[in-house]
Formats: sequence, C-alpha cells, structure tokens
Amino acid sequence: MLFGSKIADIDDNMSTALYRLGIGHVFAVSGFHLMVMASMINAVLKKIHSGKLTAFILISASSLIFVICSGFSMSAIRAAVMIVIAYSAAVFCRTGDALNSLCIAAASMALFNPFIVRNPSFLLSVSGFFGIGVFAPYMTDKMPSKSRLQKIFKNFVSMLCMSVAVIPVSSLFFNETSAVSAFVNIILMPVASFILVLGMIVFITGGVSFIACPLLKVTSFLCGFIADIAEYAAGFKFVRISFSSDFFRIMLIAGVIFICISFAVFKNRSSVALSVMISLAVISGTAVYYGKTSENIMKISVFGNNSADAVAVEYNGTADVIDISGNRKNSRYIQTCLQKNNINTVNNIIMLKKSYRGFANYNDRLKWYDVNAFYLPENTYVLENSFICGCVPQFYSGGISLRYQDYSVNAGSDVFIVYGNYLIECSDTITVYYDNSEIMQCSISDYICFKTDGMSEAEFVR
Repeated sequence: MLFGSKIADIDDNMSTALYRLGIGHVFAVSGFHLMVMASMINAVLKKIHSGKLTAFILISASSLIFVICSGFSMSAIRAAVMIVIAYSAAVFCRTGDALNSLCIAAASMALFNPFIVRNPSFLLSVSGFFGIGVFAPYMTDKMPSKSRLQKIFKNFVSMLCMSVAVIPVSSLFFNETSAVSAFVNIILMPVASFILVLGMIVFITGGVSFIACPLLKVTSFLCGFIADIAEYAAGFKFVRISFSSDFFRIMLIAGVIFICISFAVFKNRSSVALSVMISLAVISGTAVYYGKTSENIMKISVFGNNSADAVAVEYNGTADVIDISGNRKNSRYIQTCLQKNNINTVNNIIMLKKSYRGFANYNDRLKWYDVNAFYLPENTYVLENSFICGCVPQFYSGGISLRYQDYSVNAGSDVFIVYGNYLIECSDTITVYYDNSEIMQCSISDYICFKTDGMSEAEFVR
C-alpha cells in the first residue's frame, strides 16, 4: 500500500472493488501518498523549528526517494514536481499557487516525454489534482465551516469536485467509474491516511520489531476493514457508472465545454455550480434513456483475434455466454463486455470444451456478477459440492439450446442464434441468413455489423 499496487500484488477483483468505490488511488501509486509523506515531514520539522531551506531540501530529497521506490510512476512524478515547487515558494519568499504548480509540472513532464498526454495515469493524476486542488478550493472558498456538519459538507463538496473532474478522462480510457467516490472518500480517506502514516513510521524506523509489530497489526486490521467494505459494496449496480456508449462520452465532453463557457462568461461560483448540475442532470437523463432504449436491442459479440473464441448474447439487460475455445483470455473479454454494457446478470455460461483453467478464470473474474447457471461438457471433473461463479455446475452432452420469448441460442459444434427471421452464425465474421421477404423491409438502422480489435459485434433493433 505504501508504494502502490505495482509493488504490492493486489488481486484483480479487489482492485476492481476498490476502484468501484472510488478509493483505488489509495492502493495505487498516487500523489496522495506523497502528500501524506510531505505533510508528516513538514509537521516534524516545524516542531523542531527547522528553517525553510532545510525543510525544502529534506522534503525534496524524500520525494525523489519515493519516486524511485514507486517505480517512477507518472502520478508520483507529477506530485513530486508540484511538492518541490510548493515548498520552494517559501524559500524564495513567494506564495504558492496550486494551478501554476500543476501547469508547470504537467508542462515539464510533457516536454521530456510528449507521449504522456495520452497516458491514462498522467491524465487522471492531473485531472484529479485539478479537481481537489484547484476546482474544489474555488467552489468551497465562501462556504462556512464553523460547525462539524458544515465541515463535513464542505469536505463532501471537495470530494465531489474531484469526482466530477476525473469522469471525462475516465470515460476515454475505461468502461466504468465510481458513482459513490465522494461519499466513500469522506468516510474511508481518514482511515486510509492513518494507515499510510503508520506505514511510513515503520518504513522510516527501518522496521524495528518493537515499533513495527504493533503498528503493522493495526494497519492489517484497518486494511482488512477497507477490503471487507469494498468486497461487500462492489457488487451493487448503483456504485458504478458504465460508459456504454460513445454518445455518452460526447455528452461528457460537451458538459465540460458548457461548464468552461459558463465560468468564462459569468465568472462566479453560482453559475459554475448551476452549469455542473445542469450537465450532470442532462448526462444522467441521457444515460437512463439509453439504458431503456437498449433493452430492445440484441447485441451479439464474438471475441477472438484469429478465431471465434467466445460469444456473448446480450438482450434486455442480461447476457448468455458461450465459451467456444476455452482460451484463458475469454473470461477477460467477457468481463470487459459486461462492464462496457452495464450488465450485472448472466443467465448462462456454457463451456464447449473442457478447460479447467478457463472456468477457474470465470470464477475469479465474474465474482461481482449474478450467474444463474454454469454448464460444462459431460465427464468434466469438478470437486463434489463445488461452486463456479456462485452456482453448482451442470453437465450436458452434445449441445445446449436456450429458448427465450424473442430469440433462441443453440450451442454445439457451431453457435447459432435465431432472432425473428434472422439466423446468425457466430464465427470469425458474423454471418446472417434471412428470408427475402424480411430483408426487403429492413433499413440500414435495423442491422449493424462491424469488427474491431478481435471483436465482432452485431446489433438488431426490433
């Protein structure tokens, strides 16, 4: 935790759970770690009445050591540059400015490596700090903070500003982001900060047993507390926002432009707050509308680079999965597909080949999904009373036919889906068979088929 998940081997499911709650940055290399370390060192130096130059040198050296230990992470480098700039201000009798520091740090990093402007870690680090270090102070500057309730509300608004700032960048690189990060950070960030402080004390003291043992027991308990909350909450659909449509991303970018124009024209907090609320309301309404309209769309996704390895049939908010090859990567393809399309329920998973590693991977990757049935070929060995994806595995011989009100799925030596008068063969390129009377009445909007990056998709609107 001290130097981020690149050093500590954090399970993929746990990492997903933490990011769904919006606290994944605590377990990844981020500026938060450096900020805690610099604050600790500065507090100690103030107690011993150290000079400004001494504080600047020690904090700068410590930041450099942290960057090296964390593997030169983009976010750690950005934070280190900003900390050096911030603490150098006192040495030169200048007032520090968060926005100027951020711009200098980002520009200097881009100067040495122009390609980082497309790096997700760099963009998330910059946008996250802009939210918490620039946008939040501006929005909360006039808020009262005398009572405890007022302080909590002010902190909540600050966390909300950070969450809003990172959503546009998250939509460009990821399939989902946290919808509850502002609430969760208010509750768990003090706990995470305390864990980091204890961890840094152990690190600074060299792990001396009489100091390290009691402190590490406390940190272990608190880390387990955070992990238990994350595991429990990550399965709920409301904790995440899925970026299921490119139109949704366009709406986010339009919202950012609208907020910037509002600030440029009116230059007051009320107008900016109103523009943020309007943007969020429009984007939320768009997401709800898209979710409702997509219930009438059947989407067939065929995964595989050189051959058809797996098929996902999505309809009415649920999915059926047919694993054709047993490739160990298939579970990752399916997980990404479900995240992208905001699907929580899988009706059936059908393995057409005996692949022990394959169904073990599904059991790991689909931990947060409701799987109703898991089918394996007959004579596949599994332990008695074992569960795969939360259900008892069932066995079949020959093939399986899944029949629904609007369509049917036939999985055997080949995979066919029947939808109305369409017969779709799921192969390396989706092939659609139809009768002439049906196709003559179809427009281009009724049938869309494309293939990108080893994934074929077809959509049929009824």
